[in-house]
Amino acid sequence: RLSFVDLVTGEETPLVVNGERYTLLGEAVLYYERGLNRMMLAEADGSTVEHPFMQPSASTRRIDWLLSPDHKMIAWTLTEGSTEALTTSTSTARIDGTEARVVFSDGPRDAIRALPVGFSPDFTTLYMDFQPEGFSDFIPFPQYAGLFAVGVSSGRWAYIPGEPSCFCGAGFGKGLL
Repeated sequence: RLSFVDLVTGEETPLVVNGERYTLLGEAVLYYERGLNRMMLAEADGSTVEHPFMQPSASTRRIDWLLSPDHKMIAWTLTEGSTEALTTSTSTARIDGTEARVVFSDGPRDAIRALPVGFSPDFTTLYMDFQPEGFSDFIPFPQYAGLFAVGVSSGRWAYIPGEPSCFCGAGFGKGLL
């Protein structure tokens, strides 16, 4: 149940959805709708619409996304294939869908998928993690297995220093990793 509250009038607009991984996006809430296999936007007026450009295909096993802290950029990864042969395709775009491009493709890998975890402040680098399939379903907070950096323009990637090392927490922010 999502509740949108008008801070001036106090009026509340409730909305019941069957989703997961809710993310504030402007004046809407971005989420994955399980039953529909669609990325959706819940609007403040109580309506829902499909996200205009970030959508899984019929063969997508999982979609992961990351919104930049300033809400200017979004990255998303589509994971496909069988557990023994997972492939991932990662794209970035401005929040309005412009400048959309695939920045990283990987696989097949045995039970390992890639997912976005942070942007560099200038958006030239996307930090990602190689994550065991299903691992995040059993942990109470994000942990990372093999952090790496991808050049958004070049698509070249490399592990960050000291990776892969452990299932550990990490923090991402301006001038911080």
